[in-house]
Amino acid sequence: MDLAPRSLTPLLAAPALLAALGSCATYAPDPLVPADELARLKSASVASLRLDEAAPRDAGSAPASFDPSDGLDEAELVAVALTLNPALRAKRLEIGESRALLLGAGLWPNPELGLAVRPGIDGAPSTGIAADLLFELMRPGERGACTSLAEARLASVRARVAADEYAVAAEVRRERVALLAAERTLALHEQESALRDQALDLVRRRQELGEARALDVLLVDLERVEAQRALRSARADRDRLQRELVATLGLPPNAPIRLKESGQPLAFAVGADVSDESLDALVVARRLDLRSLEASYLASEEALRLAVARQFPRVALGPSFEQDAEGTRALGLGLSVELPLFSRHQAEIAEKEAARERARAEYAAGLHQARARAFEARESVRRLRGEVETLRRDVEPIVDRAESQFEAAFRARELTVVEWLAARSRALAARRELLRALVDYAAACAELDAALGAPFTSPPLRDGRSEP
Repeated sequence: MDLAPRSLTPLLAAPALLAALGSCATYAPDPLVPADELARLKSASVASLRLDEAAPRDAGSAPASFDPSDGLDEAELVAVALTLNPALRAKRLEIGESRALLLGAGLWPNPELGLAVRPGIDGAPSTGIAADLLFELMRPGERGACTSLAEARLASVRARVAADEYAVAAEVRRERVALLAAERTLALHEQESALRDQALDLVRRRQELGEARALDVLLVDLERVEAQRALRSARADRDRLQRELVATLGLPPNAPIRLKESGQPLAFAVGADVSDESLDALVVARRLDLRSLEASYLASEEALRLAVARQFPRVALGPSFEQDAEGTRALGLGLSVELPLFSRHQAEIAEKEAARERARAEYAAGLHQARARAFEARESVRRLRGEVETLRRDVEPIVDRAESQFEAAFRARELTVVEWLAARSRALAARRELLRALVDYAAACAELDAALGAPFTSPPLRDGRSEP
């Protein structure tokens, strides 16, 4: 049996074999151990934190310095959440997967090595052999479309991750405002509980002097019990909101956390009103979720372009060697052409066209929802700002004067303990209403910022005191 010459067959097969062996990856097992993952989550802390992500992509800037010893301000809270939040860390790994797709898009198709053995028939004395090494030629525009599609998908993933980061940052802002408000509410309830204790002590002493009845003592004691119940409820709300903030930050449930503004009066800075035209422009320009939908549309556009490029037949070209049964040898050029008799990728093209239209519709739906949310948030800010202004202008001065007059009348024994307690309770209730209005306004400002995709550089909560 006469086979191909030894000088040519290794020449064709060796390069392909060496290339395949040289680029092989090795498998390294990395088992998932739930106990290790739990220990990693439990070890997270602010004290030993190194900030990897300071601010959402394209939204705001990093805190000038990170010093958790004096409490965490808004920028530091956002930075901690972006660094430790497990969900965000998982989403960022999608960027690495998309980069791998981009690397693959730049590679040429692997060549094909073909071997054929033809035994002699009808009494032929020898066996013929043929070998060819064919390289697939890229279709017109296919290589550029592959690269553009991979780049578009990478941009889409990055935009989606940025939108998720912004959503977490917005949630941190809302939870921070709610926690600060809960702390102030708790302080008012502690003040009211102390007032009830003081009133009970006073009414008992007056009963001993014959200036109060046993019924008065009973009424004051019942109100003290109710105040203590409200105090316990306020403390539970504060603890719950703190746990929610800690969970969003990516810290263990029992991790200690202290806000920089804790114990300080809540004060607010009011931004300028936003017109309809400015609102639309800000939504389109700043909303990161809309950028993500826009990037997804561009990816569907490139996917369609690639599908159209692949409708043309595949062509492969390369060297070819053949030795026939008579021992005649030939070395030439081999050509392989796909015959598009049954499929010209019509189904894939139709699918990509439908996917592009769906991506356009999803962007339109997202834009509609974003505009509706922004308009509603702006109306809430306007309404609550008016409510705060009314309370500050009309109610707060009355409460201040009433409290001073109640104290003077009580010291002059013009009021009984029960009357004094009722008057002070109404004053504290009015202050709680003002606090609730201020907190609602701050939450509405944070919601408007999130609806407009505003950078987190002007928080509605400020140190000091400013009138809306």
